[in-house]
Amino acid sequence: MAGCAGGGGSTQAQSGAGQSQVGSELFGSRTGGARGGRGGSASQDDSGWSIVIAHFPADEDGAQRANYALQRVRTAGRLPEARLEDRGDRIVIAYGNYRELNDPRAREDLQRIRGITIDDERPYSRAIIGPPQVREVYGEIPEFDLRNARQYHGQDKAFTLQIAIYGRQDGGRPSDRELAEIRRTAETAVAGLRREGQEAFYFHGSTRSSVTVGLFTEGEVGGRGADGVMRSESMRLREVRREHPNNLLNGQGIRERIPGTRGNAERNFRLQPSQLVMVPQSS
Repeated sequence: MAGCAGGGGSTQAQSGAGQSQVGSELFGSRTGGARGGRGGSASQDDSGWSIVIAHFPADEDGAQRANYALQRVRTAGRLPEARLEDRGDRIVIAYGNYRELNDPRAREDLQRIRGITIDDERPYSRAIIGPPQVREVYGEIPEFDLRNARQYHGQDKAFTLQIAIYGRQDGGRPSDRELAEIRRTAETAVAGLRREGQEAFYFHGSTRSSVTVGLFTEGEVGGRGADGVMRSESMRLREVRREHPNNLLNGQGIRERIPGTRGNAERNFRLQPSQLVMVPQSS
């Protein structure tokens, strides 16, 4: 299984959704955010932390689905204060406004929302607390650090999907100043993903930082288990792979040779796919 902050191969100018702007901040012009903003009819409330109940693509179809889901959250879910917010590439159903991540009200509301039952199901069990848009998060939020994931989410969360790496393009060792910027950029990217309702984490290596999404048990990742039974990947993991198909380096796709091929024909190369990595053991 690949390790965090890894990834080889050369890069080419093909950016993945939501990561290209962050990469340009590290090695180009500064724009001040992990995600580009979008206009739209969805409301904005960036003054505090909020609970993200669900998220949808920021397109016409996504907007229709979000509006339908919002009405269900307000009625069947009995959360009339829920609202829509436009957050870059996603439209989210948000709830509440809290001063900080550890606000006791936020924790209580999150547990209540996750426990809501509709037709014998808990449709909001994957709700998370997301940061405000302008929040400076560098080094301040231990729950976003992959090294703490098992502590906060359970020891059975063994895998996560790596979708981005930040570091020097040449693979060399960064200066102290460069390393600080690399880490800051990765954490900013995670904050942007969290605002969109995605369970994102950062991992800081000695020369690079990586961004991952989702936490998965051994039973969710497929393959042959300890009991010898072959299992397929869980639907949730497949959904995350579809949304993040590639592992990016500073916002650009990594061009790599397809295993087992020879020659320099273009068909022998691909963009490096996103990859499962192990979640570190809690210290």
